[in-house]
Amino acid sequence: MMNNLEKSLPENESAKERLINLDELAKKMESDSFRKSEVLGAFVNLVESLKEKLPSYDTIISDEASGRVVSLALRSVINEARNREHNEDAKIYFLALSRHYELDEPAREFIRSRIADINKVLVVTEFIESGRSMNQFAKFLDSLEIDFDIAALSIIGERDSYPDAVRSKIFFGKEGSAIGNEFYENPQVSGVVKDFVKLPHPSVYKDIDQENISKVRRDVDRLADELKKVI
Repeated sequence: MMNNLEKSLPENESAKERLINLDELAKKMESDSFRKSEVLGAFVNLVESLKEKLPSYDTIISDEASGRVVSLALRSVINEARNREHNEDAKIYFLALSRHYELDEPAREFIRSRIADINKVLVVTEFIESGRSMNQFAKFLDSLEIDFDIAALSIIGERDSYPDAVRSKIFFGKEGSAIGNEFYENPQVSGVVKDFVKLPHPSVYKDIDQENISKVRRDVDRLADELKKVI
């Protein structure tokens, strides 16, 4: 019987290729965060929900530091979708967007300085709880008339519970779930931390376990290869 976390692939693929077995994929992973089928399933669901839009994103904004791993996986999938349509790879900016629910001015200034090079943005985060911080950023992008969507590995509430600026733009892997917290404030997974002196960019974590970071990066590549089958 098919596991309810296994996802069918496009109808024009062979029967063997039309299935991602999440339990088997989890066994191949090296890092703890990616050994959980529920985490992998959320990635699959997120990519499936974005599938038709993936080629349109020429810019990715990673909500640092916790959104980095999700952003790296999605970047690989987005670039695959764009390359299939003979478009260049998407730009990616790793930005610490906010603290205490307020959008930091350095993040605002950075986006303003890049606005001429942006067509359509995917803002990527690992987890949305209240949506207050993301709402600030969404309103800012709206004020600049930047076309954007928001991708979250999971959201704790239901879509309709979020502010209008977020609700109308959000795509997620799992609703009513904190599974995205697997990557929240975990520098031994992301490799970086928010640095409020060097905003808007994060800094490399000083006590980093490079062996674990290497495992995570290999898992990201391994997962992205599987996710490309979904698009």
